[in-house]
Amino acid sequence: FIQGDVHELLFPDRSWQIVYARHLLVHLPGYEKALVELARVCSDCLIICLLYPLADKQQIRVEGEPPDQTKPSDFSEHYLNTYKREPFMGAIKNLGFDVVMDKMVGQD
Repeated sequence: FIQGDVHELLFPDRSWQIVYARHLLVHLPGYEKALVELARVCSDCLIICLLYPLADKQQIRVEGEPPDQTKPSDFSEHYLNTYKREPFMGAIKNLGFDVVMDKMVGQD
């Protein structure tokens, strides 16, 4: 186990065949720099797993700011950010990766 900063990974370029980021990006103030670093150290397969589907709207909260308790409960209210589908997918494609699966798993 190696603890580090996803914005400045200590690994050389293309040092891992598979890079797996599970429930990471929703806890960051933005995904752009983290995606660049994950792609930099990945040689073949970059797997991004989000806890909830990409949203129709982007929501960026200040870290530590509590969710609005007057709204109906929503998974995205418990995390720092939600991301719009088009810009997020575009960022992945701009890094040279193809999106091969984009779906919610575990639901009928």
